[in-house]
Amino acid sequence: MFGLGPGKIEIKVNKTDFKPGETIEGTLTLIVKKQVKARAVKIALIGERRSMVSGGIQMGSGPSTMHNRSKTYRICNIVQELDGEKEYPATQLPNVYPFKIKIPEDVMGKEYGNDGAGQILGAMQAFKNFGSRTIWFLHAKLDVPMGMDVNKNLKLNITK
Repeated sequence: MFGLGPGKIEIKVNKTDFKPGETIEGTLTLIVKKQVKARAVKIALIGERRSMVSGGIQMGSGPSTMHNRSKTYRICNIVQELDGEKEYPATQLPNVYPFKIKIPEDVMGKEYGNDGAGQILGAMQAFKNFGSRTIWFLHAKLDVPMGMDVNKNLKLNITK
């Protein structure tokens, strides 16, 4: 971003709309501008459920008000290491890493389980956190210890 850091990452995928059980196929392209020692090149499928949670009634010298806040739960984090710890030299040609990540079949109901109690708990939680939504994205990273990591996110849609 803004030309800072040791390089940049691009993510390309076969498509951006997926269903549970499908495989995300793509490439991570790493361009290293200056030589850097890094722990790894990784890509992760991340699902984060964001919901409004009631914080209760706030009382004070003025009128009492309901206090709501946003809470984020990570429901999926599948990490794939594409290259290991080494010295990454500055190059004119980019390093291209192909990847495949299979989306778990149960990724949409992972928090609550599929038994009767889990379904009831899931329904109660969905009612309590009305307005929640799940954000899906690929997160690519060149992990640079004691330095500025190179990161890139790509938003995805995963629906039943």
